[in-house]
Amino acid sequence: PRVEKPPPQAVGKRDRRIFSALMSHLGGARKKLEEDKPAIEHQQSRVKEVEKRFEEEGERLRELQKQRNAEQRESKIRRREEAQQQREAERLKSRFNAWKEATERSGNFLCTSAAPPLLWLPARHTEATQRKLKQRQTDTAAKVAEREEELQRDLASLAKGAQERAGARRGSDGRAARG
Repeated sequence: PRVEKPPPQAVGKRDRRIFSALMSHLGGARKKLEEDKPAIEHQQSRVKEVEKRFEEEGERLRELQKQRNAEQRESKIRRREEAQQQREAERLKSRFNAWKEATERSGNFLCTSAAPPLLWLPARHTEATQRKLKQRQTDTAAKVAEREEELQRDLASLAKGAQERAGARRGSDGRAARG
């Protein structure tokens, strides 16, 4: 099909009319833009404030998460060290109790002064053997009491060491958080 061209004069009128309508629209848009400029600037500033608040809130939440993670890590380490301390304390107590039982049983026997010491018990006691037996029992009781005090010192030292490690960890965490 053949497209007919409009006469050249009609094209010029139509072009001027379209151009005129476009210019009036652009003029109206420019005028409206100038009228609305304070509102647009206010809206942009509000958007920036909201974005800033979102960023601050995000930073605050990240910091809270870091603190929570550090607290969880500290709690896990503390529980692990407490369990280790309890195991060590139980091991010390168990060894002491085994030694105490063996020592108390051997305290009911007489001991030779020669090396290696031999434990023996006479068929019938004389006054001398009874004195030696009583002396051995008191020596054994004193030795047990001394070792029991040593055990208590070791347990206290163990607890103190755990507290010092926890304090040192808190101190290093504080320096790391500030630095």
